[in-house]
Amino acid sequence: MAYLTTSFWEGKEVLVTGHTGFKGMWLSIYLKNMGAKVFGISISDDDDEKILYRNAKNSKVFSDESFIDIRDGELTKKTISEINPEVVFHLAAQPLVRLSYQTPIETFQTNIIGTANVLDGVRLAPSTSKVICVTSDKCYRNVEQVWGYRENDPLGGADPYSASKGAAEIISYSMWHSFLKEKNVSMATVRAGNVIGGGDYSSDRIMTDIVKSKVNKKILDLRNPYATRPWQHVLEPIHAYTLIVEEILTSAPGSYSSFNVGPDASSIKTVNELVNEVTKCWSLKIHHDYKNKIKLHEAQLLSLDNSKVKSETSWRPKWDFEMTIKKTINWYERFLQTDNALALCDEDINDYFGVKQR
Repeated sequence: MAYLTTSFWEGKEVLVTGHTGFKGMWLSIYLKNMGAKVFGISISDDDDEKILYRNAKNSKVFSDESFIDIRDGELTKKTISEINPEVVFHLAAQPLVRLSYQTPIETFQTNIIGTANVLDGVRLAPSTSKVICVTSDKCYRNVEQVWGYRENDPLGGADPYSASKGAAEIISYSMWHSFLKEKNVSMATVRAGNVIGGGDYSSDRIMTDIVKSKVNKKILDLRNPYATRPWQHVLEPIHAYTLIVEEILTSAPGSYSSFNVGPDASSIKTVNELVNEVTKCWSLKIHHDYKNKIKLHEAQLLSLDNSKVKSETSWRPKWDFEMTIKKTINWYERFLQTDNALALCDEDINDYFGVKQR
């Protein structure tokens, strides 16, 4: 178990939607280690890709969990009002760009209507006073600019996923301004860059493809090798989200803000550079035929300006690009040997904060 130094979260009742997902599990473990009582809402617990959740599900990370579809408004509102948490982290989503082309209506319903349902549940929960809505760096209208997007840049997107995340931003503000502001709920939307780290086995993700390629001894086929992305370890945005609650939402009740949570410019790299860095730790067989395979629209240039979150909170990126890759590969390598995901997450949390294990 990791022992962190802050007492802010001790005993607080916190709801994480999308708790069985990659980032949801890391956030839940992180909060539990800081003394919070963590409640979870997700659509199901039987997804074969949720290896991190399945590996740690009997470890008492969660005080309770509910498996519901956030597209079901009445059930979502009832569940949240019954949990009645003080803090809500809303992560539940359809999270993949390419899947959004196959299931556009489901993507819109989950990411837009689902967000509205969650916030309507917050409206009915008397104790909820702080909300973090996690959207995406892809919520911006991407014009392939070389500089990072700022929080006041236009929202939108060409693909259904990006459009749904831009819409989720608009819905979040509307629900806060129309209903939650008068309830004195403080809210922030957070737009994170491309997150990697141990335990992500979701389809259509670069680290998942790399791990499967390594384990199965198959050639790694890169879809979009020259696309630039703001890579960061999963602990970076999680730390930012919790600090925004501690330092912004707590000190300004009834406030609303938005933050980019991305790495510094030195960690904005191409997919090809990421793979090359991985090969310093692992040998890989890579398919180098980089002819245009992209049949669907996908952004080539994407970076975030993180000036605002650094200006208004104490958050700073801790692990650079090289350390992020090293920590990620080390997690997978050791998991394949030990099959103990929770211990590996605790170890990374300790390392991230420089805290020795008791």
